Amino acid sequence: MVGFYEGVGRELTLFIQQVAWLNAKPDQITAKGKKSGEITRLNRLKAEKLEPDLPPNPMPHLTGWLFEIGPTGSNGMGPVPLSWQEIAAWEHLTGNELDAWEAKTLRALSAEFVSKMNEAKDPAMPAPYASPEAIARNRDAVGRQITHGFSALKLAKSRSRVGGRKA
Repeated sequence: MVGFYEGVGRELTLFIQQVAWLNAKPDQITAKGKKSGEITRLNRLKAEKLEPDLPPNPMPHLTGWLFEIGPTGSNGMGPVPLSWQEIAAWEHLTGNELDAWEAKTLRALSAEFVSKMNEAKDPAMPAPYASPEAIARNRDAVGRQITHGFSALKLAKSRSRVGGRKA
């Protein structure tokens, strides 16, 4: 049974990491340096009318509870993982009775969300998850870019030759 919970835990963690990555506002590099981003990756995808790539969610009731609670708390300095008190208050006010493993999992997922959201401010950070379809699309796009790059290099090289010798 432990193997089951470990597998589900890994899947839940990946789901939460992807959601956090999507909800991060990547920093923008300007001539004056780095500044905080103003738009989340998810909002950028929506603006481009693209669907976010999400891994399977093995326990939607848990992630639903996490997003109902928060997924993060605040200490006045920024997002922090949910406290036990926040989870207990939500549990009491909503009438939900969490099993110990559910409460521990909610707290761990909140910590994972905060961590990944902070890391995902780096605009170069790749998504934690990509579906097989997205990987194939990226592979094709990279292949086309490489082909075009070599074609451009070959054309530039042929143009640099004048009368059979290099200019």
